[in-house]
Amino acid sequence: MVVRPDAPAKNLKVSRKLTITEEAKTYNVDLKSNLRLQDNENGLIEIILNELNKAEDKITQTFVETNPSFHFEYETFQHGKFIFRVPKNPEIYFNENDCWACVIGNRARIGVTDFVQQNLSDILYFTPPEIGDEIDQFGEAGDIESSKSVFELISPVSGKVVTINEELVQKPEMINVNPYEKGWMAEIELTDFESDKELLIGFEKYFEIMKRKVEDLNG
Repeated sequence: MVVRPDAPAKNLKVSRKLTITEEAKTYNVDLKSNLRLQDNENGLIEIILNELNKAEDKITQTFVETNPSFHFEYETFQHGKFIFRVPKNPEIYFNENDCWACVIGNRARIGVTDFVQQNLSDILYFTPPEIGDEIDQFGEAGDIESSKSVFELISPVSGKVVTINEELVQKPEMINVNPYEKGWMAEIELTDFESDKELLIGFEKYFEIMKRKVEDLNG
């Protein structure tokens, strides 16, 4: 078993099992029979760690590279002249604070739902979190402001902010156009999604919650 040395102890997970003798053959490294680590062994360890880091970097880039073509599938709910959309993809999770997370690999792209943007009306400002911020599940991850009120993005997941949607800073109205695709707010490198998931809900439950909120709000 190989784990990254900088991983928090409580979050250690087996990401890949390696047989050292097989790895030594792959990289043509001659291992000694005693237990003391010598130059060859240390060199092999360095090679393996570098390869694991490259593999991890490739995984974390998957979200960025594939998400532009990620196809959102929506269910709609109409109340009066307003049409509310909710994505029903299995990769998308919600909290009851009307925020969503699209989880791919070890990253999540987060934002607010249609219910939020329609209730705020014209969004005037977007204040993003700082890149590098460590955010707890249900912690604040930026906010948006309209002439009506300010809404805090309550993060559905915990982790480190690695990307923000810079375009929203200049064009916050994109959240009104589509809060899921062009209007996402930040990307989070996940720390413990398996635990986070226990407190999140999927499309079906959130859709019913949103419908009740719309009906209660509009009578």
